[in-house]
Amino acid sequence: GIAKTGSGKTAAFVLPMLVHIMDQAEVEKGAGPIGVIVVPTRELAEQIHKETRRFSKSYQLRVSAAFGGLSKFEQFKDLKGGSEVVPDLHLKQMAAAD
Repeated sequence: GIAKTGSGKTAAFVLPMLVHIMDQAEVEKGAGPIGVIVVPTRELAEQIHKETRRFSKSYQLRVSAAFGGLSKFEQFKDLKGGSEVVPDLHLKQMAAAD
């Protein structure tokens, strides 16, 4: 079957990842990320980015986007500034090209 929206699918993999990230040294500027979430579609990347930011906020973890439809400049700036988590569509596309 297919799990319904709001059933906790994103939380099921994001929360354990955040626990792991909290056990790591803080990401320095220009370093990281610790966690990369590879997703198959832009829409899912956007949804996971939004939810991951919500879960990460109370831990002061930085979540950067790496998918189309957003400013490339802002994404690059966020990534260079250091992020612990990056939902990424581009890695999926690069893997498919090999």
